[in-house]
Amino acid sequence: MSSKLLALVGPGESASSGEIMAAERIAELAARAGWVVLCGGRDAGVMRAAAQGTARGGGISIGLLPSADRTEAAPELTVALAMVLVQPDRASREFFQAHGLAVRLAASPEAVIDLLRTSS
Repeated sequence: MSSKLLALVGPGESASSGEIMAAERIAELAARAGWVVLCGGRDAGVMRAAAQGTARGGGISIGLLPSADRTEAAPELTVALAMVLVQPDRASREFFQAHGLAVRLAASPEAVIDLLRTSS
């Protein structure tokens, strides 16, 4: 299994078409390059797009659902973890400082793709 972990973070229902397209593209390219993609996991917006792109790229996607309800999960996820994070901001920041690369979709897709290529 890959030791490279990419978290794609962005809006759910309020995601723009540009954010959705960027998330799908980044996730697909990351999966093809051997990255495991982590996302929010719900069947909405950037979370669904990340799962779809990863599946298209033949990779592994892990969804961290914000509740114990797995019925909210995007169907394309490889793994859906139903959980409740007590301090999601702090926990996420500490996790990714130790284990991977977190990408917020405010960055341009091209910049992220370049970063993935140089980190492979």
